[in-house]
Amino acid sequence: MLKQAQTYALIGILFCQILGLYTSCTSPSNQNNPTTTTTAPANNTPQPATNSETTPPAPSNNLISCNGIDQVNLTDTEADIIRKYGQANVTRDTLYAEGMPVTIGTYVLRDTPREIQIIWEGIDKPGQDMLIPNFNKISSLVAKHEKSPYKTANGIQIGVTTVQDLQKLNGGVPLGFSGFGWDYGGSCCNFKGGAFEKEMPCIGFQLTYDEGGKPLSDKEMNAIMGDQEVLSDNKVLTKLRAYVLEISVHNKYPETK
Repeated sequence: MLKQAQTYALIGILFCQILGLYTSCTSPSNQNNPTTTTTAPANNTPQPATNSETTPPAPSNNLISCNGIDQVNLTDTEADIIRKYGQANVTRDTLYAEGMPVTIGTYVLRDTPREIQIIWEGIDKPGQDMLIPNFNKISSLVAKHEKSPYKTANGIQIGVTTVQDLQKLNGGVPLGFSGFGWDYGGSCCNFKGGAFEKEMPCIGFQLTYDEGGKPLSDKEMNAIMGDQEVLSDNKVLTKLRAYVLEISVHNKYPETK
């Protein structure tokens, strides 16, 4: 009877394998897949290779520069980042970003104030529905948590720095950004020859705004909304609070032939 039961069990497992359902037929104790935390329907998003070591997160310097964000450098591979922050603090998920194909990105310390989103250089293959990421070459880094502690050397920080502050730090030169209220709304910046062009040409911002106590007129709203360039010295911006929502650091690699 025991041999017969073992035979039936083996047949059941083989049947599940044939149907591609082996994972659901085996017990959780026999599964060795890492947990995926998703906010989008990433389905079977592949996770970084696991290891048995538990590494504490790297000590934070909270600095955003053209080298990277905190301990994540633009020259890092995903394996480098895992060594710095520990496997438990590095996950993957599907990225749906405006103006770019769907791809797989990496997150450090996800859903915490210290979260860093990593977008990789990718390969667009014919017949593929998404960009195949190269986990050895970073395209850009993004900090977007509303309580993010990261800031640039000149003090630019999410939720704190206003568009007027940016202009002052740009040497007083008005900078340009996309009007609010559409897909690319608040994308910043055209530094217009200001100080940022030399100090941090790799850094970009996403701006948003809170309305002041007095509603804007239709004419005033039209001056800062939609597909147009808005300058930071626009008088309408003095009637509301426009500020930094996201900070990104971009990597540009030379073209290879």
